[in-house]
Amino acid sequence: MQRLNLHHTPAKGSVQGSILPIQGTWCQSSIWTKYWTKWLAEVGYQSWVMDYPVEGTTSISNQVDLTHQVINQIENEFGVSLSLFGHSRGGAVAQKVASERDLASIVLLGSSAPWPICNIRWPLVSEFWRYLPQILFSRLFRPSNAVLDRLEFHRFPNGEELMADLIPDSGRTSLEILLSLTKVDHLRCDALIVAGQYDRIMPVGIQKALHEKYGRRADYLERPHGHMPMLEENSGSTLREIVDWLNIWA
Repeated sequence: MQRLNLHHTPAKGSVQGSILPIQGTWCQSSIWTKYWTKWLAEVGYQSWVMDYPVEGTTSISNQVDLTHQVINQIENEFGVSLSLFGHSRGGAVAQKVASERDLASIVLLGSSAPWPICNIRWPLVSEFWRYLPQILFSRLFRPSNAVLDRLEFHRFPNGEELMADLIPDSGRTSLEILLSLTKVDHLRCDALIVAGQYDRIMPVGIQKALHEKYGRRADYLERPHGHMPMLEENSGSTLREIVDWLNIWA
């Protein structure tokens, strides 16, 4: 099997735990390495990130399979038990993986939800209608900066700079998310569901429905941030609460 190119950020001092973050649609691994992987290293958490290859026809199932391959590579080389961070679409991937194998835990950040929870909300409908051909016919697409600013970067004074790192992504996975086509019956580890009070893509209502779905397997944290907490400079307090939760399962 081909060895995957992963970027490893070692922990400083003794290792408290190991993290594999999975980014959402249009995002690259730089959303994690800008702040959070550095902050995690300071408190003893090593991490690995990777830029997932995408085509218009890439499916969530494809990303789940690749994530299993990444986990196998890390476990074989380092002998660690991983916690997954799943952001947006990456949350759907993390949930599916956590239903298929044992993990230390998962943290869901503005995550999309599996069937039968509805992921369609008015802000998405009002902006995404113009991308229906790309979504329906599985083509690569990236929303305009104006659309991204209204949906994801409305809390950033430097939004244009941050949006420069976003790339065209799979129309097929967008359709799968909008129609909640991922099916997850249960999780084989505990989950922390992190909701953003200003998230316009996967808002609080979806996160509360996720919490209800997983019941005693899940804890819930609601914070004053948008859809991209890992890029908000003041998100250190959110990450500290996540780390406090991780330390329970480390």
